[in-house]
Amino acid sequence: QHTAVRIKDLLDDSAQMVYDKHLKKQRRIRGGDIAVICPVNKRLKLYADSLRALGIATRVEQDGWFESRIIQIAWQALSFVADPRDRHAETYLAVTELGSLDLEEALARQLKGDPLNEGLITSLKSVADNAADKPVDALVAGTIAALDLFGKIADWPDAAQARANLLRLSGEAAEFMSVNRDALACAGIYGDGLNTFLPWLKSRAERENGQPDPAVIDENSVQVMTWHKSKGLEWPVVAVCATDCDASPRLPAFEVEYLEGFSNLDTILESARIEIYPDFVAPETKQAVMDELQDDAIRNARRLLYVALTRAREKVILECPTHLDKKKERQKTSYWDVLRDAARLEIVANTMVIDGEEFGCRIVKADKEMPVEFEESALPVPMIFSVIGRRAIVPSAMPSELNPEAITPSSLHGLAMELPTAIRTEAYGPPLESSLGGLDAFARGTLLHRCFEVLSASPERVRLLNEAVGYPLEEGQTMAISRAVAAFNAWLTCELEPIAVIAEVPLLALNDEGTVVSGTMDLLAETADGFWIIDHKSDLTDLLEERFNLYLPQLRCYAQALAKVRNDKPVKGLIINWISYGIVSVLKIG
Repeated sequence: QHTAVRIKDLLDDSAQMVYDKHLKKQRRIRGGDIAVICPVNKRLKLYADSLRALGIATRVEQDGWFESRIIQIAWQALSFVADPRDRHAETYLAVTELGSLDLEEALARQLKGDPLNEGLITSLKSVADNAADKPVDALVAGTIAALDLFGKIADWPDAAQARANLLRLSGEAAEFMSVNRDALACAGIYGDGLNTFLPWLKSRAERENGQPDPAVIDENSVQVMTWHKSKGLEWPVVAVCATDCDASPRLPAFEVEYLEGFSNLDTILESARIEIYPDFVAPETKQAVMDELQDDAIRNARRLLYVALTRAREKVILECPTHLDKKKERQKTSYWDVLRDAARLEIVANTMVIDGEEFGCRIVKADKEMPVEFEESALPVPMIFSVIGRRAIVPSAMPSELNPEAITPSSLHGLAMELPTAIRTEAYGPPLESSLGGLDAFARGTLLHRCFEVLSASPERVRLLNEAVGYPLEEGQTMAISRAVAAFNAWLTCELEPIAVIAEVPLLALNDEGTVVSGTMDLLAETADGFWIIDHKSDLTDLLEERFNLYLPQLRCYAQALAKVRNDKPVKGLIINWISYGIVSVLKIG
């Protein structure tokens, strides 16, 4: 916190200037001119949090891309798309901020075998249904879109970083598509589908797990990173922090030793060997090995300190944990110990003495008490997000006076409209007795639609029905469905005398309001004097007339769009085939 306060003082001081190498002149200091560097990753968050608490924007270059929250959500979503039977992925998603269940409730439902019925699971199932026909990059894009991940993260505190992580995921999918398959096979990875991409991505993250920068240039954010990653970089002002961290050797350790040195590079590999130092339980044995490694650890610490202290062009802010000097018989060696001993460094009043030479500097003494700037009353108001991008869009109902750009007829179910009174209902055959147990309403309806589509065109293919619909129908179920289709076809032929019947008719047209209508009609029957639009429904209800009114806006939307593209004949009527009951509801409109 004391270091964060010192940085804030610099940024608030209008007299603080730095030399801009690009402008070739002095200018006022800003956040991007400052770096806070630490020897270990775990300290980075502490400094970043302290800076942010004072209202200072911060960029943290850190690892953990694969473990980041948004990538873990996307990973589980892709795992579910690859295998909808993945109950772990399903449960994980249901209990995240995208779902609505807590872990206890989700596990209880899974143990009972009950579906979770989460909206995001339904969305992912629609992506999984066509997974076999799509490339990996399209599936990744489809999964992100189905869950609206870019929209969800817009209000996250680390929205910019989460977005960058998602973009890297999309980039990895695109790169996977271009990878040579023979090279993958050599690495033991076969195939080009989602089940191959997921392990490939995990192996990539094991080698390179850095989170991408959320912005190419961020002039107002203080950079926070490790000493290692700062190598080769420079800033006008650098705060060299966390010098109290342990620089002692650690066990287990691995060292590479070159017996003949580097005098002959042609034989360097023959003279190299790996030395392994395991960890030990016995304190005396462990200490003996640590003592053997101590000299190398001190040399490495000196090199690292040199890197850290030479990153600044104009000003170094150095944390000096002099309280460690007062502790007797310390077993560990800190970076401060190494720096103090190597440079013969002393702090005297407002002077730093290095190897006997005095240098004037600003000394700020810090104790265990938190700076007054961090008292609750002194902290600034939390940063408000900039009103740009997705977070600037406030969800609201569509104004009634506006026409949507595009609609699907099925989205109009239940739309208020004048209801007809001349609906004729009649039976064309016995009810469909096949229960199709184990299927939910959506899956049952999809299966029956497919059966009517196949058998209406080719009744003789009843033996191939299982293969055509991708479901193991029993013989009794197959025959019951076949009889229902035959009875409906007989009624259709007798009632309408069609000259052509076409199943699954795609439709794309502009309606009277200028909205694009896109959808697919289950069945279109053409007669000598017009068209009849037929929709198959598998609802289980005794209130067929009421349910007809629910679907009427969809059918009228079809009729209006069809009239736009086929003006040679009028639409004569609308029919709903209630598959489960062997009943049709007929409405004449022309």
